[in-house]
Amino acid sequence: MKFLRGFVSLVLIFSTLFAITASTVFASGATWTNETTGTGASGLQWQSITSSSDGTHLAAVVFNGDIYTSTNSGASWTNETTGTGASGLNWHSITSSADGTKLAAVVFNGDIWTSILPTPPAPAAPPPAPSGGGGMIVGSGPLAPSAAGLSGYTPPRPQIDYPNGTIIYLGATTTASTSPPTAATTTPSSTPITTPAAVSASSSPFLIDRQLWDEGPDILALQQFLNTHGFQLASTGAGSPGNETDTFGLHTYAALIKFQEAYNLPATGYFGPLTRAAFESMTASSTEATSTAQ
Repeated sequence: MKFLRGFVSLVLIFSTLFAITASTVFASGATWTNETTGTGASGLQWQSITSSSDGTHLAAVVFNGDIYTSTNSGASWTNETTGTGASGLNWHSITSSADGTKLAAVVFNGDIWTSILPTPPAPAAPPPAPSGGGGMIVGSGPLAPSAAGLSGYTPPRPQIDYPNGTIIYLGATTTASTSPPTAATTTPSSTPITTPAAVSASSSPFLIDRQLWDEGPDILALQQFLNTHGFQLASTGAGSPGNETDTFGLHTYAALIKFQEAYNLPATGYFGPLTRAAFESMTASSTEATSTAQ
């Protein structure tokens, strides 16, 4: 009876082995790549291997040898223990964390060893897109791209679009009503509009472009202008009426954007040629009105 039971057990074992062998040999699509041939890791007495969850980080132990790792799915290998006290041990098995950076290995009739490998550097981030507001708008910011140099390129005429439909072309000596025809061009009154080009540079405090965190006396004038033209920086404290400063801070930046939006200028918060021209035009109009009243 014992013999019969033993015979049945042997039959079951051989049947299982045959099934495993058959599924391994005849499984379609199974391919293998030798990752160590021709390298210093070839022909060693490999005892155990482990991998990260994505299969890119491998770690393997050699019986009476060293621990090898790979960070490119086995294309290249690094000996992590040679020259250390962990070299030449009777390594039995090894395991790793999901990302492959933390290893634990056991020595036959010995100890358990652990190691933390350096985390692979993250891929470099793409460079930030240029900013400065408004793409091809002339004077929209210090980093605005330019099409100058392209074949057939014709520089656009800088202009100011006012809410009432009036367009002022910068550098022109004619009034808005005689500018090139456009659907938005209208003449709000019979009084010619003074163009920024006609304003004397010596009479204007706004001679250079300005941006966030700049400092200078012209920024004090910029804040005073905004506060007195309906674009108040703050109700109290620095920047409020009577407490203007010479620093282009966040309050100045926010108020300038509101001004640009109100006058159909590129709302970038950058005090460039278009915005300065609008300031100079309004300043000249105020000066002319004052002189006429006197």
